Amino acid sequence: MSALHAKVISVDQTDTLITSANLSYHGQEGNIELGARIHSKELAKQVEDIFTSLVFKRIFVEL
Repeated sequence: MSALHAKVISVDQTDTLITSANLSYHGQEGNIELGARIHSKELAKQVEDIFTSLVFKRIFVEL
């Protein structure tokens, strides 16, 4: 069974990166990974709002 375990980051409230790659050797060199950089203020805001909500609900904890 295969699954996609996506990672998401919003940068400067303008760009969003959605990728399957881990920041590891295999994620960068060994595995077949896929990612997309999307230049959209609207999407970046949606991503930031979701993460802010998760922090507010204490599902995520600020480090």
